[in-house]
Amino acid sequence: MTVGALGELALMEATVHLLDLIAAVGGPAPVEGALHFTRGLLAEAADPVAFIEAAAGRGSEPVLPIIR
Repeated sequence: MTVGALGELALMEATVHLLDLIAAVGGPAPVEGALHFTRGLLAEAADPVAFIEAAAGRGSEPVLPIIR
């Protein structure tokens, strides 16, 4: 694993856990850049067709099976 990939993974994990914390106890939203980056990283991990179908409201298959 490269240092860059490790940094990307750390940013995604921090953003996801911050959203969990905000949902539990409140607080300000994460920085927009972190949200956009995490969204892009998760979208890249998904199967493109399944992601597009889910985003369009037509998919019934899990979009991110690797996350489960």
